Amino acid sequence: MIGTADAQVFYSGSRTVFDRHREVFDTWATSIFDGTDAGRASLIDLALLSGMYQMFAGFLHGAAMVGSEGMTATDFAARATPFISAMTGGFAGYAQVVDGGDYTVPGQQSLDFSDLSPIVRASDEQGVNPATVDAVQTLITRQVAAGHGSEGFARIYESFRASETTVGGRR
Repeated sequence: MIGTADAQVFYSGSRTVFDRHREVFDTWATSIFDGTDAGRASLIDLALLSGMYQMFAGFLHGAAMVGSEGMTATDFAARATPFISAMTGGFAGYAQVVDGGDYTVPGQQSLDFSDLSPIVRASDEQGVNPATVDAVQTLITRQVAAGHGSEGFARIYESFRASETTVGGRR
């Protein structure tokens, strides 16, 4: 992506230094000043990588599921690419719900409806490790058990927040 407008140069720290070198940064990618906290740019980078690796793991899990019945990963990729691309269009809506803090906004898929246990079960039946999907199911189950089953899927965001976890972000 380097050299295209889709690439990003993350920068945090001195605004003066950023402004002085922005022209150079912009030759590589779109440069973004992320504030004066020197660690913030790194945190944003790690957060984006988190989403990327989990997305790739989800794709590979799906490829393993259909691969158990003979579909090639190439054929699955041809099917998955437009679907997953269309799903990323939902990020803005999820972001609005999370930022607004109201998981009851109409039009969301409820947590009760988002039960992924059929995917976990199908994975097991196909001899595919369901770990990636099971992790999401755990987040859903946690929110449903807390009485939020009728609220939207974006509610799992609350399971990631520090107030819901122990030291190191793990339960």
